[in-house]
Amino acid sequence: MNKAAFSLVSYQFDKVLIDFSKKISNDLNISFDPSGKFDSTNSEFELKITFYASNDEEIHNSFVQIDCIATFRFEEKTEFQELYFHCFSIYKSFY
Repeated sequence: MNKAAFSLVSYQFDKVLIDFSKKISNDLNISFDPSGKFDSTNSEFELKITFYASNDEEIHNSFVQIDCIATFRFEEKTEFQELYFHCFSIYKSFY
């Protein structure tokens, strides 16, 4: 078995908002807003994913918003240009 290229260092939920008074129907629109920053000095990637649930496509109408921040560390020195493949793998690890 191959060794993993990165490992999860930590994660936390910074914001969890649930307001069912904004829920107006059973129609559900779910969206994700991923963003991140890479620290090349220690080969760490901080990924922030915000999850939204609403009855339409407007984020400001969301009745659920959850922000999760996770830090991943690469096993070997990694450069910014190499991140695309690794970031896709990290993103998929949440689903």
